[in-house]
Amino acid sequence: MNVESLNSILKLKEWTQESIEAELGKLSRMVKHHEDTLKAIEAEFEKEIDAFKSRMADSPSPDSLRLFHNYFNDMSNRLREHKRILKQRIKELKLTEERLIQAYRERSLVEKLRDQELHNRQKIQERAEQKQIDEIATKRYIK
Repeated sequence: MNVESLNSILKLKEWTQESIEAELGKLSRMVKHHEDTLKAIEAEFEKEIDAFKSRMADSPSPDSLRLFHNYFNDMSNRLREHKRILKQRIKELKLTEERLIQAYRERSLVEKLRDQELHNRQKIQERAEQKQIDEIATKRYIK
């Protein structure tokens, strides 16, 4: 294969790799954001449970029980939703990491092919030069 073609393919592989790396960075930031949000929701949930326990030590009213029940139910739904989203983002992150590994492998393969082709060209050129030197030496020896 032509070295120029291999260089073009290599350039495309590098661009693909860079694109996947950028996507991986974006997904990593999203996962971090969702983890932080989940921790904040869990902390708020724990704080409200403690507040609920302290209020229930006093005389609980049916309205306050209903209010806390609705609040905890809503918080549980939020937690489940954020956990689901986080799992989805982690799955996307792992798939993107696998794509990046594949891109590294493909790029490495093209680099090896290019290096082999350059090495083969160099050998051919060295043989041609040696042939010319041998011909010149032979012509001088014959004279």
